Amino acid sequence: MDILTIAFPAGVGVIAGIIAAIVGGAAVVIYPAPIATGVPPHLAAVSDLASVMPGTMLAALSDRSQLPPFNRAFVRLIFASIIGVGIGAVCLVLTPERVFAQIVPLLLGFAMLFAFSDRISRWLRKRAESRGHAIAFNVASLKVVLQVSFYGGYFGAGVGAGCVFVGDRGATTG
Repeated sequence: MDILTIAFPAGVGVIAGIIAAIVGGAAVVIYPAPIATGVPPHLAAVSDLASVMPGTMLAALSDRSQLPPFNRAFVRLIFASIIGVGIGAVCLVLTPERVFAQIVPLLLGFAMLFAFSDRISRWLRKRAESRGHAIAFNVASLKVVLQVSFYGGYFGAGVGAGCVFVGDRGATTG
């Protein structure tokens, strides 16, 4: 392995760390780096998830005041997350490499949706209110957590950017 092949991912890692510290969503930047060095898409997705996990865990621990109270509802969300991630990871392993490579652009599109989820939800709420309706949407809903966790276990890029329980201390399941 030459020095450029080593320096490129290291440089991407530094840039992704800066992006993660400022706005989140570093996985979207990290994923293409191994692909550019010849790593297969499956392995790139797994290494992407593994590379952002320590930072994600440390961020959750350092800002745990933003998490909902540790009660029965929160434990259900944790189990739903584990189940969703597990199913997503199994599906990733079972997806043929050729098929996975073809759907990566779609998966990156979902990552962009996650990145702009706050703006999208504000727009949807504002639009519904202008029509006299109210949207009762809760990011801590079991239905939402299962779907997002599945995506996170399958691909993961962008999940951390949009799925934060900020200020949702009275989280309920549904």
